[in-house]
Amino acid sequence: MKPDTGAAVALTLLQIETMRREIQASMLDTMMTANRQYLEQQLDQDDFIVANEIARLLKETVAMAGDIAAQLRQSTPQGAAPTTKTPRAAQGENA
Repeated sequence: MKPDTGAAVALTLLQIETMRREIQASMLDTMMTANRQYLEQQLDQDDFIVANEIARLLKETVAMAGDIAAQLRQSTPQGAAPTTKTPRAAQGENA
């Protein structure tokens, strides 16, 4: 008996998109905290460079998760994967 790969892919896609949203929210919180600390304490230049590099890596990770989700969506049969995007989430991808 062949396993239901469509359901497995749909579940995986849902998990990836959920994790991506959580990472994106965490990244925003991290940047807001770093910016506040920079303004309040005037971080050393080295600390600011490290914070900026972390933010860049997080942004790349979020973009990569989006690419993986898009590839899964393309490989999933029509109607098998639930749509989890809201108009606001779609706008966040273009930012």
